[in-house]
Amino acid sequence: MFIHSHSLRYLFFIGVFLLPLNMCITSCRTFPLLDLTGKDDGQVIALQPFTGYDTTGMYLLQTAIGQFYNRKVVVLAPIKLQPSWFVPVTEAYCADSIIASLSKLRKGKMVEVIGLTSSIIFTEKHYKEKPYFDNRIIGLGYQPGTACIISDYRIHSFYADITRQRLRRAVIHEVGHNMGLPHCHNEECVMNVKNLGDDYCKECRKQLGITIDNYEY
Repeated sequence: MFIHSHSLRYLFFIGVFLLPLNMCITSCRTFPLLDLTGKDDGQVIALQPFTGYDTTGMYLLQTAIGQFYNRKVVVLAPIKLQPSWFVPVTEAYCADSIIASLSKLRKGKMVEVIGLTSSIIFTEKHYKEKPYFDNRIIGLGYQPGTACIISDYRIHSFYADITRQRLRRAVIHEVGHNMGLPHCHNEECVMNVKNLGDDYCKECRKQLGITIDNYEY
């Protein structure tokens, strides 16, 4: 069978790219530090916007996440998406590479870093044991992990309130993964794949070890 030279270049590119991607996935799945079972002990959640992200509603998101987790939330200065994270064949930025970079920003009491971008992001998935690149994702957070990335590219609405609601849900969903939560079968839970809920359900709260008494949302 004859393989065109451009096909060989494509296969070589995919092979070279998958190796560091798999290494990133393995190294970034560290145990979560964000703990909701007791007093916050000065824990800080950081919002890290990337260049080009519209920060107009950042204060509202900062307030909403702070109230939800009862933790201090800080907004870091915007940083650039690195050209090396962009993969032409996907027309998107590698979410795994972004998370690897965000994880390095944690220090001191900063236990969770949430990246925010308006660019398209992708990650590697598998269908019938075959890998493929999914550039339709809204966010990615390892289970468990200490950093996640959310893109608002696919959740924009003509109505700002709806966009903010979708963004809030996406953040809480990915942070939930960072704290060890899998997807939930309860469609009213924010951890459901449909991401239409506003809060963790009773079962997910139980997995996190939190109760009504020490969870103030």
